[in-house]
Parts: sequence; C-alpha cells; structure tokens
Amino acid sequence: MSRCRSTLCCRVLLFLALAFSTLPVIAAKAGDEPGVLLVAAPGYGEPDFSKTVLLLKRHARGGTLGVVLNRPTETRVDELFPGARPLKGLAAQVYNGGPADPGQVVFLVRTQTYAPRNALPVFDNIFLAHDRQLLRDILRHPVPLLGLRVFRGHARWDRGELETAIARGEWYLVEADADTLFADDPEAMWRRLVARIENRDVRILVPGRDARAAPAAVHW
Repeated sequence: MSRCRSTLCCRVLLFLALAFSTLPVIAAKAGDEPGVLLVAAPGYGEPDFSKTVLLLKRHARGGTLGVVLNRPTETRVDELFPGARPLKGLAAQVYNGGPADPGQVVFLVRTQTYAPRNALPVFDNIFLAHDRQLLRDILRHPVPLLGLRVFRGHARWDRGELETAIARGEWYLVEADADTLFADDPEAMWRRLVARIENRDVRILVPGRDARAAPAAVHW
C-alpha cells in the first residue's frame, strides 16, 4: 500500500471513530450536509464498483442515497419516458446507477432558479431525487435546466460495510463539484479523479476538517 493510501486509511479510521459519536452535534439534521464523491481506489476488486465514482447524499431519514456517475448505458431517457421532450448529449442517456433496485429511477438535476419538490439538495442549485413523477414533469415541460443525469438503480451497503471498506483504503472521499457531476466525458471521470488525488490536486475529505466526510452507510 502506498504511503498516501496508508495515511488516508489511518485518518479515516480515526475520523470514523470520532464523527459518528459526535454527529448529532455537528449537523442540525440529517440531509443538511452537501453530497460527497466516493472514488474507488486503484486495484479495488469489487466487480460492481471497480473504477467507479459515486455521488453520496444523506437524506432526512438518516440513510444515504448513492449513484454511480460514470457508467452510461445505451438506453435513452425517452425510452423510459415516452412523450418526453427530446434531450441532447449526455442528458439523453440513462446511466447504470448501481446494483441495487435496478428498476428504480434516480436523477440528478441542476436548475437555474428553483428547487424541485421532493428532491435532496446536493449543493448550490444541484438536487438528487427518486420521484418518478417529478422527473416526468421535468421532461414534459420546458423548465430551464443547467444539467440532468438519469440513473437506473443505486448503490447500497449494509450497516458498517462502507465504513469498513473506506478504512481498508478501498475508497477515497472527495469533495463534490458540479464539473464532475455533469462531466462531458464520464468514462474518463474515474481516471482523471484518481490522477488528481495522487497529485494532491483535489480535496480529500479528512478528519478534523469536514464532518460531512463520513456518509451514513445504512439501507436506503
């Protein structure tokens, strides 16, 4: 294991021991924290998550919703929602959001002037939701959007499972940013993020600086 990976592992172990014991003091309520990125470490062998980048967002019920950002499929959004207004570019594709509940639709939307109903704020004007009717309404009406990603399925871990994997150095926790969430080349997303992490050109969330670094890895 590299020195960087070993240092990160030790820091996360310490942080997980502290953050979960103080979480009610750190956050006013679950769901307030911005979303974070979970980046698979090089060599991580879990088939479902090898070379993946996920967005994690806590919701008000205390669980975490996670979707894989960099696995576009050949399915188009208008195949799932007949009658939807035509979408262009990467917004028109459906992404494989993860192995859990593959029939469920989750979407990430960036708006100009409004907060969609029943949506989780990720940060700024970016939201994550699994309200199928909300997505149908967005697709059928000319609501100004700055970005859209539609996923089938999501990621889910048993209680403690994700924390253990992070402590083993299998994942990096990274601050999320809009350019990554709506990247124009999702298949290169993981490689670019790992290069930035190794070059220390991206902010890795570590203990003592970010309470949001520890997602609530429970069933959603």
